[in-house]
Amino acid sequence: MERWTAVAFVFAGFLRVAGAQTTLTVRIYNPAHVSPNTLVKVRDEAAYILRSAGIRTAWVTCTNPGECPKPASVLDVVVRLAPDSVFPKQDTAHRRILGRAVTGYGKVADYVEVYYAPIRKLVSETQMASSADVIGAVIAHEVGHLFLGSGHSGSGLMRGCWSPRELALLARRKLIFDQVEKVELKRQYILHRPPRQQEAGVLARNQIGW
Repeated sequence: MERWTAVAFVFAGFLRVAGAQTTLTVRIYNPAHVSPNTLVKVRDEAAYILRSAGIRTAWVTCTNPGECPKPASVLDVVVRLAPDSVFPKQDTAHRRILGRAVTGYGKVADYVEVYYAPIRKLVSETQMASSADVIGAVIAHEVGHLFLGSGHSGSGLMRGCWSPRELALLARRKLIFDQVEKVELKRQYILHRPPRQQEAGVLARNQIGW
């Protein structure tokens, strides 16, 4: 294991010199039928948050898994905007799941699923941020898990359960990775050796639970 780690760091140095793997490709599927205008704003918000951590993104819109402008790569992240029929159960009386991330273990592309129905409900209840902003931030949060692991922080974008404070920051475009997360995210991104977690996600308290 130590030998493999040493080789990985040498290879990472080569990537920095060669300038390879500088852009993360995000392949987005939209069975939720989010409107084209909203989808543009979603990509803009997610790209802004990731760019603040030094990660550039290239977005590929796919109509379905069999119809996409370019073949999938294990280095890609696949994002699926789940339709209303996919509404995850609340894990407690006062929380609802907004998204989840599952690593591909280097064999297939990493996967992010975003649940549109609970996001739309949250936005309707709170009136603090737009659906596009919340979806974009959830995508960025889940991509964060793919590189940072399944743990959550006590505040900010990587907090495990978003409260009105996080939504207020999001509305002002201040819900981003903290400085420590930015450094580690960029490091793991360059190495492309994300921690191996089974599954992780982001929650939000509903209005009654706040």
